Amino acid sequence: MKKKSLIMLICAVLVLTSAAFGTIAYLTAQEDVTNTFTMGDVDITVDETEVDEDGNPVLDEDDNNKRTDEGNEYRLVPGKVYTKDPTLTIKANSEDCYARLLVTYNNASELDAIFPAVDGVKPVYLVKDLNTESWVRGEDIADTAANTITFVFTYKNQDGTDIASTGETDNVLPALFTQIEVPAALTGEQLETLEGLEINAKGQAIQAYSFETAADAWAQFESQNP
Repeated sequence: MKKKSLIMLICAVLVLTSAAFGTIAYLTAQEDVTNTFTMGDVDITVDETEVDEDGNPVLDEDDNNKRTDEGNEYRLVPGKVYTKDPTLTIKANSEDCYARLLVTYNNASELDAIFPAVDGVKPVYLVKDLNTESWVRGEDIADTAANTITFVFTYKNQDGTDIASTGETDNVLPALFTQIEVPAALTGEQLETLEGLEINAKGQAIQAYSFETAADAWAQFESQNP
């Protein structure tokens, strides 16, 4: 009887031992990283001081100049100076970009007759104080069929670089000019030829990244926006 009990005890021990060696706990760990992708953007606006028909700024309730992105109407009078300050803004968090302003006039042939070119260079008609420190004039675009002329100006920083950047706030670039003036010597007949004169300011921008030069960037812009 004792012998039989001993055998059973040994068997039990063997079973327990087998179970102990059959369970192996490895040291493990698991972790993951979730990547979130957002799309970059280039966002701009163009506006100017809102004025009455005499070219005087319209004030808001705090006596600050109002701004408008819909343009103004002017009653032209020889010898009078009018407020006009087309301004391009790179909106906050936009990608670094190249920026330019295109100023288009209708009645181009009539303007040419009143303001002839000097040494082959057309004047920027009626503009009193062109900002040449922040804007570089490019090649003019003439459309004889539409009787329009477009002056192209590319932005440059004070240090001479030409990439406009933003952070968490808007980057309001310096106005291209702040006034227009109708020469006092303009005759009534000349003034009549400018009836319906329109001056349109258009802003354009393209990302700077991936382009070696501004010229390369604008060439790509033109191909995408014929």
